[in-house]
Parts: sequence; C-alpha cells; structure tokens
Amino acid sequence: MRSILVAILGALLLASCESTGNHAREPEELPEVEPGPQAPESPAQPAPLEPPSPPESPTPPEPPAPELPSTPPPPTWPALQSQVEHFEIFFDQATWKLITQPSTAKAYAPGRFKARGVEYEVGVRLRGDQAREHPKLSWKVELPDGIKLDGARRFNFMAEWLDAGLLGDVFSYELMTGAGALAPRARYATLSVNGKFEGIFTMVEQVDKPFLKVHGLSSDGSIYRCGARDCEMKITPKAHYQYPWDKKTNEDQPWDDLNTFLNKVSRTPEHEFEDFLRESLELDEYLRYMAAGVLISISGIDDSGSYLVRDPERGKWHYVPWDLNNSMLMYYRMEQVGAVPITTMPIPAFTAYDTRMERIYQHKESKFGGAHLPFSALSQRIWDRPALRHRVLDYVEELLNTVFTEEAVAQRVDGQHAIIRELLPKDPYVLLPQAHYAPEYLKRYVAGRRAFLLAQIPLERRRGEGGVVINSFGILPGTAVNAEGSAEGYIDLYNREDTPVNVGGMTVTDQLSRQFKHRLPQGLVVPAHGTLRLIADGRPSAGPTHLPFKLQTRGGELGLFDGNRMTGVVDLTFHAPLTPGQAYGRLPDGAESWGWRPAQ
Repeated sequence: MRSILVAILGALLLASCESTGNHAREPEELPEVEPGPQAPESPAQPAPLEPPSPPESPTPPEPPAPELPSTPPPPTWPALQSQVEHFEIFFDQATWKLITQPSTAKAYAPGRFKARGVEYEVGVRLRGDQAREHPKLSWKVELPDGIKLDGARRFNFMAEWLDAGLLGDVFSYELMTGAGALAPRARYATLSVNGKFEGIFTMVEQVDKPFLKVHGLSSDGSIYRCGARDCEMKITPKAHYQYPWDKKTNEDQPWDDLNTFLNKVSRTPEHEFEDFLRESLELDEYLRYMAAGVLISISGIDDSGSYLVRDPERGKWHYVPWDLNNSMLMYYRMEQVGAVPITTMPIPAFTAYDTRMERIYQHKESKFGGAHLPFSALSQRIWDRPALRHRVLDYVEELLNTVFTEEAVAQRVDGQHAIIRELLPKDPYVLLPQAHYAPEYLKRYVAGRRAFLLAQIPLERRRGEGGVVINSFGILPGTAVNAEGSAEGYIDLYNREDTPVNVGGMTVTDQLSRQFKHRLPQGLVVPAHGTLRLIADGRPSAGPTHLPFKLQTRGGELGLFDGNRMTGVVDLTFHAPLTPGQAYGRLPDGAESWGWRPAQ
C-alpha cells in the first residue's frame, strides 16, 4: 500500500514541478467575491514596521555594498518570525480573464493591494503552472515604480496547497540560510482575495534588483534564471521541451558573462577546474547549498527555476536556489496521518549518480518524448573532484552536529508550527488532522535522514575508488579534423584492480545524455593495472574496440556506464578542446590528478 501511495505522490510531485506552458482553465465567471471569513488577528500585536517608501526623484546614489565575510559563521537557525501579517488583493472580471488566459497569464494585470493600512494600484498575476489547477491559488503582486515594502517591489504569495502542514518551504529556505547558502527569505502571511479569506501563505523573497541590495550584492549585478525543465548548466543542445534561460536585470546588455561561465563549467580541464571555481564562483556558498540540499533530499531541481547572479564588483557568480518545497521532507496532504517519511533518497542530488533522475526521465519521456536524464554539470563536476566532495560532506556533518540534530530540529519545528497553529483552523483549505501531524512527520523525517546519512557519508567519501576508469584520450598527430570539429582518436581505459575486469556489456558514449550510445562487445577485458584502448574512429564495424563516434576537438564529454541503468556510472569526464597530437588523462595512470600528455 505504501509503495502505491509513493508512486501516486511521485506522479503528483512531478506534475507540480512542471513550470513551462500554461494549462490554466478559464472559469466561466470570477471567483466568489462575497466576503469570506474575516481575517484572523495575529497571535501577537505587530511591532512597528517601516512605512512604504514614496517615489524619490532624483534617486540618491546607493552606498557601496558591504564586504561579505570570507568565512560564513557557524550554522545557526535564523530568528523565528514574530508575527503574521495580513494582506489583501482586489481585481475585477477583466483582470481575472487576463491572468487565466494562456496567452496573457505571465503578464501582470491591474489590481489593488492593501498592506499595513495603505492601498496601492498594483500589477497582479497568478503564480506557477500546475499550481494554477490547485483549489488554493498562488499569487504575485508588483508595486508601482518607486514604491517598496521592506525594500521589495514584488511579492510571491505561495499557497503551498500540497503541503499538509505548511512547514516545508519555510523550514527549507531558513535551513539554507542557516547553512551559509544564499537563499531568499521566507515568512508566513495571510491573504484575502476579493474579500474572501484565502488562508495562510508563504511569502518567498523575489530574486530581483532589490534582492541584490538586501543581500549585500552590487546593484549592477546580472540575474539569470534557468529555463523551464533545465537548470542543468550545460552547453549541449537542449531537449525540445526545455526552455532557454531568462535574464532578469541588465536585459539590454550581452549575455557573454553567462555563456562564458557555462562554457567553462563544461570545458575547463579537470586539473584546472577547482581553480576556475574559486576564481569565478562563490564556491563555499555553493558547497553549503549542496550540503543543505542533501539534508532536505532536495528534488525537482531541473524545473526549479533557480538563479545565477553575477556580482561585477567581485567578479563572481552566486547560485540562488528556488522552489525548495520540491524536497522529500515535505508532508503531502494526500498522505495519511501517521505516514512514514521517505528518508533514504540518494546523494548527491541532481547528478548522473542520482537514481531519482531516472523516474524524472521516464515522466518526461512519456509526456514529451525525446527526453534525457537531467543532471547539473556543475554539481556533477564538483562531486567528481574528491577535495570538493569531501568539503560538501564535511559541511553535511557540521550541519548534522548543529542545526540538524533531532533536538535542534524539534525546537525549530515546534517554534515554526506555533507561528501558524492558531491560524490553521481558519484556513479553508487545510486538512486539520494532517496539519496537526505535520510537525511529527518532519521530526521523523529528520531522525530517519540523519541515520541514513551517517551510514552513507563514509561510502560517498570513497566514491570512485578502484575499478575501471577513463584513463586518457587523445588525437594522434597528423589526424584530419572534419567540418564538424571531430577527428579520429582513442580512449584508454585503466583497471585499478589486482584482477582483470571484463567490460563487455558496458556502454561508452561521447554524449552524457545518451548513456547507451554504444555497448562494448563481450570478451573485452582490461588487464589488472593495465589499459585497454578503444578506437574513436566512427567505424564500429572495424572491430570490437572501435567506437561509433570520433573525438570532439572543440571539447566534449565522455562516459563509461555499466550498461544496466542510466545512472550506472562507471566513470565520466567533461573535456577541454583537443588538437591533433594532444592527449589528456590521469597522471600517473589511474590517479585522481589529471594533465596534458602527448598522444601516442
């Protein structure tokens, strides 16, 4: 029974993650506008708040951004929210039609917004894609130019209809912040729409120009959002169902910075990769994001709509995660009271090792056709560098010993639940038995996840040791390069073991999105502490060691898989451009260190 429920939940989760296209139904009439339940009073009287800022002309120069600390402070939970504010949205029939029509659903339509006793003429639209089909809708509000509340112009009201206890999103965003990642702020609010009380919402900070200032980044920073069903940070051609990146600031400027960064993520040689990351990425911040993602069993990253932000003053990129409710710690409203959380999701997430990606592939293949296994080139390459992988695992252990102990989480969950406990019965969409069980579910998730990770971390520290590896690859001197930039070359496999290894049935590919491109014939053996040469000449009929592809001189990918499953990685690498007479490989044979060598 549990397995059936999990399958159903998985399908719903995948559907809720899809964010491209508009599938909203257009109602025959505007939703009910008769006053619903009166907005409940907050448990505590609001503290004095900063009034909205009026338009200013001319705009005074911004002070220089403060220096970010070189070393993040020890993990600690942010202060709990002390009050729940109430907001109101109003709009007419014409606006409702605009925000529910597929052709105009992504644009703001006229509306009014009441906050802290002041009413504004604003832009209003619905949020999400499949979320538009939920009974409780999510909303976006845009204040007029020059008007800000708490330094922001745009507000996201997340309905969190699938989350039985309304705990997962706030918990995850604040965990990210406490772990030292750069994450949007999240807090609770209540909302009325056209006079009807719609209940409790999660307000997640918009990643836009005001976000830069609030988080101490340059106001001239460039914000890019990854395309729908993408976030893979690859330069290989996108699938037909994936959408391009979107630029949120400096829209009139070239995209050279993003294109250069993504190209280097995939084409920087292995031995230069760590230096490249230190020079171009807020690396520690990203590693801490990966560590926090391990704790919450982060999922749905391919369709999360996360961000890359480049700070021109520091010349570095920041990664800002989004849609953190796509994680296994969330308690879905369809589950029964007493449900046992799933705590054994593999690490690392959204890499070629993540078996969950096979299920996402199957979903996309059945829905769109022509799908591929999604994973992040950046996270993949980080996990394959032992020094960086150990740092992530060090941070995981640090979190397990601080903010993610059972005691610390219990205190945090109880405090977070207390903020909305009195409001839950007044939310017309909440299932109270599940909502009351939600804190216990989250605590049980943490207990189980801790046990799993404590057993798994030692295994992850030894990932990639032993076995057969891609040892070197190159193009022989004098070899012709064709118009597509490919040339005949070779790939040497090396066996680190004391006994021969039969690689027959394994698959070799130069496209990591096609894991089964070429299956090696039976009988091919790599001798103990020896090599087997495969000929990349595009002529598989020439013999058992010949491959159906040539090497890419412009740089590319190579992978060796067990031939049984898409995530059955034996070894893989992203490689820099090659010229005839040049090879690249492990130095010495079978080592984790890499370097250039002559082709031979």
